[in-house]
Amino acid sequence: VAEAALADFRGQLTQVPPTYSAVRVSGRRAYELARHGQRPELQPRQVEIRELSLTDWSDADPERPTATLEVRCSAGTYIRALARDLGERLGCGAYLAQLTRTASGPFRLEDARELDELRTVLGDGRAAQVLLPVDTGLDAYPPVRLAPEELVALSRGQIVRPRGASGIDYHADGERVRIVATDGRLAAVARVQGGRLHPEKVLLAAGG
Repeated sequence: VAEAALADFRGQLTQVPPTYSAVRVSGRRAYELARHGQRPELQPRQVEIRELSLTDWSDADPERPTATLEVRCSAGTYIRALARDLGERLGCGAYLAQLTRTASGPFRLEDARELDELRTVLGDGRAAQVLLPVDTGLDAYPPVRLAPEELVALSRGQIVRPRGASGIDYHADGERVRIVATDGRLAAVARVQGGRLHPEKVLLAAGG
């Protein structure tokens, strides 16, 4: 029965966030209002459940069976709300007992390192073996290369209007891009506005 009900929760759906959530209601967090005995009215939002499967079922306690689900979803999805809504659909009620985030973008739990291991490799000078490149996860930001003097100006926090075939002419205002140094390293993240690059995060030392 539980597995059959999952079909209704795949794809695009409307979800009301949990009462105890960080969603703002009239300028205050919903959980703050709930802790003061209020029941904030939360607006439903569109989310996407891309994959949803039942990986384990235990009725060792017949009065409180436990289901283990695997979910791949869009940002902004509340798994607590998914458990709540699934319980309502089944007519028995349900709550989230445990949550493990197995991946976020390119970052996977299986690639994570324990702190003790990190301390050891850092102490041995082997950080490059375990640390991911600083631009990991920024693939959605198109790369842009600048002339040396433009890169120096950007590294000082200045707004830059690139000359010539800069590669930003076709980017929409508000779009973020990766500024790549001549050696291929990430130098900065900038926002395109009116043909100019506005630096938001600069990793290159001032002056290049």
